[in-house]
Amino acid sequence: MSTTLSLLGKKEIIKALEAGLATHKRWGLDSPVILEAVVETLVELLTNETKQMDTALRSVFTLIDAEQFTEALTQIAVLEQCLGEHDSELVRARALITFLKDSQ
Repeated sequence: MSTTLSLLGKKEIIKALEAGLATHKRWGLDSPVILEAVVETLVELLTNETKQMDTALRSVFTLIDAEQFTEALTQIAVLEQCLGEHDSELVRARALITFLKDSQ
């Protein structure tokens, strides 16, 4: 399971899949139609999740630009719970904060 997909809870995935398949609930559907509905629903879920993460990461770098390091570190800690502490953007943000603090 990909990192992004693992961010979504099992309940959210099931609800989204059910919603995506609700329009296709007819007897006799062939597997390509069902698979297409499942894939479309997962793509929509992942797209929304990616947009939320991008917005959160932009917020962190905006705080860093404004030298609000404590707030940025707080947001990084929250994002680490979803993305993991070794996420490249979070590592970059932490390194940037360290560099900027040391250069002051």
